[in-house]
Amino acid sequence: MADLPGLVAWGLCAAASGLIIWLSWKAGTMRRPGMHDA
Repeated sequence: MADLPGLVAWGLCAAASGLIIWLSWKAGTMRRPGMHDA
C-alpha cells in the first residue's frame, strides 16, 4: 500500500464529515421532540 497517507486522509475527512452530519441531525431531532422516531 504505497498510498496509505492518502487513504488515511480520505478516511479522516469522511469520518469528520459523517460526524458533523450526525451531530447536526442529532441536534435537529433533539430540538423537535415531537418528530423523533429513532
